[in-house]
Parts: sequence; structure tokens; C-alpha cells
Amino acid sequence: RPVFLIDSSINSSKSLSDYSMHDNPKHDNPNAYGLTDFLARRINQQDFFANCIRCKDIPLILIPRGTIDSSSAGLISGTEMQNLISMLSSLVSDSIVIIDTPPILSCSASVAISEFVDKLAIVADASTTTASLIETALSVLIPFTQGSQDVSIQRQKYLSKIGFILNNTNPHDSTGKFMYCH
Repeated sequence: RPVFLIDSSINSSKSLSDYSMHDNPKHDNPNAYGLTDFLARRINQQDFFANCIRCKDIPLILIPRGTIDSSSAGLISGTEMQNLISMLSSLVSDSIVIIDTPPILSCSASVAISEFVDKLAIVADASTTTASLIETALSVLIPFTQGSQDVSIQRQKYLSKIGFILNNTNPHDSTGKFMYCH
């Protein structure tokens, strides 16, 4: 089952391509061309796929973020991004498309992308992310906050597509109060 990992982290100094997950010397500068270049039509589909990084030993294809400029946020939140997600999803029937976005509270493009996907994973740092920040992020993601019974049902459906990943946990400092919800 192929997994496409799209780096859309346009406001970060590090990209996913900076991590050594691949074994390809042609990617000395993997962000030279990528997602934003394809969305802006600076490169064609063939060059786009040629610049994707295929990881060794696992079926992971990394799509570098590409050239960052003033139009990048608009590109990753627009129709072209939605079309790319659909195209990648349909290439192989059981493929998975994962999009690494900028933090929700720092980039409106992340909220726009959330409308194009089936599931969301909010990644939080256990040592620095407060419950208040998570509540704020959820309020930004979920536009249905008050009103009729229908709105409440819509909100529940939206909440069912959100999961959480808690990074930097320290089991030795924990009180053992973790909960699994399904």
C-alpha cells in the first residue's frame, strides 16, 4: 500500500526532506522543486513525480514542499491542492495520502486543507501544548459551534474525523491517566 507524504509546511525552516529517509543522491536540494511548483504550474506532472522522493525499504513517497514565496499559502489551500489530493488518492486504490501542514493556529491554509481530507490528526507536544491551545485549534477547525440540533449533529460528524497524536511524552513523569476513546 503506497503512502504519499506531502510536505506543505510552508512556514517552517525545516522540511520533511531534511530528514534522511531516502537513499537518492539526486535529492541534494530536494526542495528545489515540489508541491508549490506543481500547484503554481512551474513544473509539469512528469517533473513533479520525478522529483518525489521514494524512500528505501518502505512504500513511502515524499513530496517535497517546493519553492516558498508569497503565493504559497494560497496555492496549498486552493482548488489545485484539492485536485492533487484526489489524483494521488486515485492512483492506487488503497493508497494513503498524508499532508503535513503548518500549525493550525499559524496558517489559515491548514484549515482550508482540512476541508479536503477524510481524517485529521492534530499533533501536540505534551510538554508545551496546553488544553486551551487544543480547544482554540478545534474551534478554528469546527465551524459549527452553536445553534440547532442539526448543527450539533454536523459538529459531531466533523469531530469523528479528528484524531490526536501526542509527541514528547515521558512515561516516567506521567500519572498514568491516559484514556483511549473509540
